[in-house]
Amino acid sequence: MSTKRTAKKREGLDEEIEALRDLIRAAIDKQSEAVLLSDKTKLLDTVSRATLSLSQSLKLKNEIDQVEGSPADLMAKALQELEEEWPEFKQLVKRYYPAKKKAEIQ
Repeated sequence: MSTKRTAKKREGLDEEIEALRDLIRAAIDKQSEAVLLSDKTKLLDTVSRATLSLSQSLKLKNEIDQVEGSPADLMAKALQELEEEWPEFKQLVKRYYPAKKKAEIQ
């Protein structure tokens, strides 16, 4: 279920990236039509905002693509890393989940 949700988010992100690319192309195509300085300034502002958004979206897409596993897997991995790095947390887990630790050992 979470992979379907992730796939939809990626698909939506891909659509947003393509829309931003189209906006940048359209703005660049209109540069010859911009005669007044104020029009050129607005055009440049549009392109720079779209470029920044595109850059952020591509970075996010790259980060999403590099993540392996479901959100639950990521959370379990993060908690395991906390147990390894933080002795107090490890003691807390042993104290409140002793059956879990015994089951993992066996």
